[in-house]
Amino acid sequence: SGASSTFVRRAVIAFLLLCVSLAGLLRMGFDTDILAMLPGDVPEVHGLKSYRDVLERGGALIVTLECGEDDAGLLSDEAESLAGRLKESGVVGEARWRPVFEEDPEGLGELMAYLWVNGDSDEWSRLLSSVEEGRSVENLKQSVESLGTEMDMMAMQMGARDPFGFFRHPSLQVFEAADSGESGYESEDGMMQLVFVRPDSPVSGYRETKQWIEQVKQVAADWQREGERDWFEIAYTGGPVFTSEVGDGMEKDVRGTVGLTLLLVSLLFWWMQRRPWLLVALAAMLVLIFSLTLGIASLIYGNLSMLSVGFASILIGLAVDYGMVVCQEARVSGKNERELRRAVTKGIVWAAVTTSAVFAALCMSSLPGVRQLGVLVAIGIRSGAVVM
Repeated sequence: SGASSTFVRRAVIAFLLLCVSLAGLLRMGFDTDILAMLPGDVPEVHGLKSYRDVLERGGALIVTLECGEDDAGLLSDEAESLAGRLKESGVVGEARWRPVFEEDPEGLGELMAYLWVNGDSDEWSRLLSSVEEGRSVENLKQSVESLGTEMDMMAMQMGARDPFGFFRHPSLQVFEAADSGESGYESEDGMMQLVFVRPDSPVSGYRETKQWIEQVKQVAADWQREGERDWFEIAYTGGPVFTSEVGDGMEKDVRGTVGLTLLLVSLLFWWMQRRPWLLVALAAMLVLIFSLTLGIASLIYGNLSMLSVGFASILIGLAVDYGMVVCQEARVSGKNERELRRAVTKGIVWAAVTTSAVFAALCMSSLPGVRQLGVLVAIGIRSGAVVM
């Protein structure tokens, strides 16, 4: 009865550990944002994130159309056609091939009002003073008189339609550049055109992002093939592409690292012990330790950073030492299971405590990825000590 109760107790513990691992693994993801590896409380990091969001138009997928010199200037019509095709397919919810203000002139007024109210307070005060009672008529007369001597056509048109200078905001330089022959999303030489697309519904995780990008690529490839548009090339970049490629690469790194480390450890163990059943048991326990660590870490963090992915080799290399100690002690001493456990438990526990404490000290680091790496290895070492 004692043996059966021990077996039941171990089975229950193993089942609970598997449930914890499975619960964590089901919600595990990879944080593919490279800026997430930097300290989150540093103003410069927030500035980089804001700059990136603006540059990528809020994380949109950027589709590029590129042609040779002979076809320069012909891409805008193709970009409009591609944007329409993507919208019709239902794959994307938004596809822009030119700036918003060119498609919606009325929205430009709202944008300028927002810029004035949220911009420099001195500039806002100057604008308000120009339309105050007693000064508005004088400023209007000055604007009308300046039209007679103005030589610049752009300034003349703006003065005739905007005598009080509502559109003389410093940000107007962006719109002037777009109207100077450089279409907002077209290169100056006319050999490249950008199309910014966003999904119809939010996508989360690198797997969903990868599937969405593949759908966009398929629609674009069919559109290009049907219209015999082989005179230009289509490429893809932007945040979604980065997220997809980095996440996919991290997943392959984890699989490759675990597989290679397990293979090397198994070969070394076989060379020393020459016992197939011990080798199978050791490999099974290492997989359990690795899964348990990933599960607990996923329950804590949700997403693993790019830096913490390297914990796999460290963890397996340290955890296998405990198995080697148990096997060697059993081989040399010939003790039974209870005596063997009593002989090695104290040494394994103290080794796990001291080693995990060293890695847990990485929690003091200012880098989130380093902190996460330390926690993962510390959890894995203690889990390895318990399982072994």
